[in-house]
Amino acid sequence: MNRYPQEHISPEKEPIKPHVAEYFVDTVLPTDDEVRYLGNAWNYCGYFHKELKDCVEDGVVKGDEYLYKKCKNKVEELHHCYSWREPTEQDLSSNAFVKETQKCIYPRELFLKCYFRQAESWENCHQAWTNLYSCQFRKNPKLYTIF
Repeated sequence: MNRYPQEHISPEKEPIKPHVAEYFVDTVLPTDDEVRYLGNAWNYCGYFHKELKDCVEDGVVKGDEYLYKKCKNKVEELHHCYSWREPTEQDLSSNAFVKETQKCIYPRELFLKCYFRQAESWENCHQAWTNLYSCQFRKNPKLYTIF
């Protein structure tokens, strides 16, 4: 009946295709200042990266459906660290992460989708986080530079 051989692939062997929106991510070569900023921020904020990672992984293990709600304070702390604010200036109830990343909505949504909706590991979503702060740096370098 079928002239061509058909191969049926089990779901385990089927390749995982990325979300359609992820095909169109612009790649912008970072400037030297941007690379320096991201490198400094990564080294300086390592503790907060680990705190957020542990919070999300703990929620995934427990089957928590509201990961972002549970780990929102950890995201705020990490954002405050990347914004080079002193710990005494932090107001975790202000929702600064969402308000201050309005100019880079697309990279922010990709990060949130990757890390919280799909519960991917930090290693898979770190590029999305880097893209978000590369965009933030390009929009307002004075706010995100420490020299």
